[in-house]
Amino acid sequence: MDGGPAQLQDGQSPARAGTSTCRLPIMGGNHPSVAMRVAGMLLLAPLLVACADPPAGLTGTAVFLDDTGRGESPIDKGWIIAVPATAVDDLWRTTGNDPIDRQNLKGASARISRDRVTQAGGAVAALDDDGEFVLPAKEGEHLPCRLERGESGREWVRGCGFLTLPASGELRITDGENGFSAVTED
Repeated sequence: MDGGPAQLQDGQSPARAGTSTCRLPIMGGNHPSVAMRVAGMLLLAPLLVACADPPAGLTGTAVFLDDTGRGESPIDKGWIIAVPATAVDDLWRTTGNDPIDRQNLKGASARISRDRVTQAGGAVAALDDDGEFVLPAKEGEHLPCRLERGESGREWVRGCGFLTLPASGELRITDGENGFSAVTED
């Protein structure tokens, strides 16, 4: 052999002739290296994620509205909760809060924990750095609220609003000068 490509006889495959159809230094002969396999998997990962089932519940965003012209900024700390409307009065009473003031829900403030919300049949969704969340609430009339951890370490409701939640769709939460607001979007 002269070091050049091997000559194939009629019907002979490159593997039988001692050659490879792909001889890149990183490939190591006929078999792709681990690095190439990992690179291939990384390229396919976004496709697999895109094909995965969407998260269960309502997707949503929570933002602070600024009336000074700075626009919106994400609410990136705390949780969004949704308490079934039929459980609201009991939840407020059993957590030692005054009865909920249905005339001032936008500015509601009460000490309520995430555990008590779920015990009452409600749902809890953590807010991420972009103010996004997935709320696993059931369809029907709820009291969505913003929940945050206070300086004392206790969790506090910071604004609420009754809303009929759909089976699917998006939920938009805003808070600002005019108080809390929750609306559904298709």
